[in-house]
Formats: sequence, C-alpha cells, structure tokens
Amino acid sequence: MREALYAAIVGEPDLMVAAQAVSCADVMDMVVTIKDDVVLLAFKPDIILLTLGNPSLQELQTLMILHRSLPLTPILALTMEEFEIQGKVALEAGASAVLRKSAPREELICALRKLRPGA
Repeated sequence: MREALYAAIVGEPDLMVAAQAVSCADVMDMVVTIKDDVVLLAFKPDIILLTLGNPSLQELQTLMILHRSLPLTPILALTMEEFEIQGKVALEAGASAVLRKSAPREELICALRKLRPGA
C-alpha cells in the first residue's frame, strides 16, 4: 500500500513525499519523541497521510498522539471498507479527513490538496 501511495503522489508537481513509515512505531519515532513525559517534535510535516487497518488500538493511539502533538497539521486517514464506522472512529481520534483505501487516485490527490496548508 505504501508503495502505491508513494507512486500516486510523487508524480504530482505540487506535492512531495517527505518521509515514509512502515509502522506506527516508525511514525512516532519520526515525528514525536517523548522524553521525561514531554513531547518533542522531531519532524513537522505539512500533512500526515495515515493508513488504518481495522483500526487497531495502536493505530488509534498514534493518530491521537499525532493530533495532540501537531494540532495544526492536517491528518488524512485511509480506512478499510467498513468506512462509516472506521471513518467516524478516525475523525473522533483526530483525523481531519477520511478516505477509503480503495478511493480513486484523483480523489486522494484532491483531498491532499484541500488539506494542504494555505489551500
């Protein structure tokens, strides 16, 4: 999935993939460092694109921590087919917008552009 998302975005002249992560732990290591119960930002992306599985507790915790740590950074969550339930949970956890993983490429690009700061 990560490779397909990268391929969909990389061809757009006004969008750039700044980093990729394999797991929630990788995302947290990349963006947020917690030292002595203080959250430190290691990386501040313009937009976070987060794919969710069922979603697991770890994915939801990651989403909540990202939202709390980067409240002005939009988070686009991609969910499975149980869209209504997963989408609602993702929005409640801090996602700015939600799309199905099966959404057409054009819909993904449009959503990223709408969420982009200054759009």
